[in-house]
Amino acid sequence: MTLLGPQGCDLAAALEAHREAVEGRQHVPLWTKDTPHDPMPRPWRPSRTTQTRSKAAKPVDPHAVRPGLASALLRRLFVWESMAAGSKVTFTSEPHESGLRWTVRRCLTQHARLHDGNVATALAESVAGPGLTADLDGHLCSQRQCVQTFDSGRLTVETVYSEDARPARRPGRARAHVLATFLSERSPSADAGCEGRTGHVLQLIDPWGDGPLDTAEQLAAAWAHQGLNTLVLRADSSRSQDGSATAAWQRARLTGGAGAMFKGKTNYVHGDLEADITRARAAFDHIIMVKCHWVDLPLLAFSPLADDHLIVTDGHFPRTTKSTTVHAGELQRRTIALTPAESAVAWLHQRLARVPFADVPMTGLLLRCAHDQHDPDSFDATVDMELARHGMPVLGRLPQPPRRGPHRTVLDHLPDEQRAFVIQQSARIRKGLGPARADTTVFLAALREYAEL
Repeated sequence: MTLLGPQGCDLAAALEAHREAVEGRQHVPLWTKDTPHDPMPRPWRPSRTTQTRSKAAKPVDPHAVRPGLASALLRRLFVWESMAAGSKVTFTSEPHESGLRWTVRRCLTQHARLHDGNVATALAESVAGPGLTADLDGHLCSQRQCVQTFDSGRLTVETVYSEDARPARRPGRARAHVLATFLSERSPSADAGCEGRTGHVLQLIDPWGDGPLDTAEQLAAAWAHQGLNTLVLRADSSRSQDGSATAAWQRARLTGGAGAMFKGKTNYVHGDLEADITRARAAFDHIIMVKCHWVDLPLLAFSPLADDHLIVTDGHFPRTTKSTTVHAGELQRRTIALTPAESAVAWLHQRLARVPFADVPMTGLLLRCAHDQHDPDSFDATVDMELARHGMPVLGRLPQPPRRGPHRTVLDHLPDEQRAFVIQQSARIRKGLGPARADTTVFLAALREYAEL
């Protein structure tokens, strides 16, 4: 690059400002005035976004997910083979926060050195390597092993001596033994290790939508974060789905904690919904069922197989209403303030007009709130008490999750304070539910009486 300027222009300051701007965009200069040779051409890689660290880079969020870390490790096996011939490399992973934590175990021959400075150099390389930064206090060496951590503890490299006394093989194509404890996890079975488990079935109902799947996933993720095994069961009446096939549970998302979140599909018209729920009760702590396409057949909206029925809808309570009259040939409009009792009645007739809550017993309400909303104010708290007086208590509030975004897990889009709010509200909702395998005869009788009206 050649700089041209008027007489007296400080070219060094202009070049320094350019360098700071480049580093501010998280780029790394390949050539400076101290470089003894011309810069090497950087290969063009349109499919890979290199994330490099500089002094001007933002601090790393410990809860942020790194979807490219696994690819950066597993697609560069030659890096480990080139550092020590005849070594055996094992990759393991485990859930950590809202992502995965990886461990690379290097087994070297007896004549090799445990500590190798090339490990940090190779992992810090942004072109040929994954571009990771070594942790400041993440290096511990002894006579038996050398442990190094990178990327705020998301990657741990353990170097030990191999117990195999055979001579090292000739260097060749990189080969490593890959073991991922999370990816190889099997789905829970109702026949193994689940004796005595009585899963609770909760049905979420959206009177103005096609099934609150986003809310079900958010609730299941929060419960799994607290150490429970949860299942989001989607029930529909589509003929494209093989109703005779047994519903299979598939691991859904990373939630952190000791629990796990799964997804499943079933068919309540062409399949055996009751048999699938029976299997799910024996395998999971909580089953969140969402019945789709119920708008066309309202009587099929409520399942008597569920232990609790929760209405999911918007939680914005009206505080004013408008009135329009004609006086002396002119329109007169005015705004009338509502009391909490009036707001509760207006909200029930507006949001729950399609739900027969006066004839069929419902467990309560799960309200969607804004992302920046935490506890309700005095007006909303009074409206909550009025709704409970009408038989529709508010069990909790959850923010509306984004439908699309770069986040790979359910709770990643929330800051720490809001994530704690979601977990607290989810625990409150769980406490408000009834027991599992409750007597459904009363609910079924009420549903039949409503159908005869």
